[in-house]
Parts: sequence; structure tokens; C-alpha cells
Amino acid sequence: MRIWVRGQRTELSDQLRDVVHRRARFAMGRFAGAIRTVSLLLTESGEAACHARIRCTVRVRLARGKRVRVVHAGGDVSTAVDAALERAAGEVQRRLELERRGFATGDAVSHRGDGH
Repeated sequence: MRIWVRGQRTELSDQLRDVVHRRARFAMGRFAGAIRTVSLLLTESGEAACHARIRCTVRVRLARGKRVRVVHAGGDVSTAVDAALERAAGEVQRRLELERRGFATGDAVSHRGDGH
């Protein structure tokens, strides 16, 4: 399982990148055999008055080619990352359970956030 962490319109320090990487490995680790890649994109809104300043997009590519995409907006990086990873792990778990039961599934997309 490969994990990528990037920032858009925001500077990510090496320390922050490492923290986000560890959180992603912890959240998705139990599915490591079924996941090819986990990609996190952190975007700052740029609007000072915006309640949800940070948006975290998590994209998971499963070993069988299916994809899960979750977007969560929060007031800070920690909130956005933790909520997005928690929801992404739930989507991956549901997807794998459906596949195990023999149901065909498409790609999953989920959006949620504070102030949206």
C-alpha cells in the first residue's frame, strides 16, 4: 500500500506530511492487502470567513481496480484529515464486504464537511 500526501494552495511541512502519512497508514492499515494506493490532497479555502478552511480529499485505489473517494472539509487540518480517513476506511470496508458477498460495485464518492 502506497500513501501519497500533497497540498494545494497550502504549504505542507515535512512534519505535517509525516503526521498525515502516519494517520493514513493507521486508518487504512487493516486493509493494506486490498489497497494499492491512498492519496490525500489538502486544500486551503483561502477565504478567511469560511468556516471549513481545510478540505481533505482521500482517494483509495483498491487492488481490484475499484476506487473510493471521500472529501471532508473542516476548520483545521487535523479535523479534516481524521474525519476523511475515518469515512474512507468505512467506505473501503463496505466495498470489500460487498465484493466478498459477490455483489458488483461501482466507484464510491462521498462529500461532507463543516459549513457546506
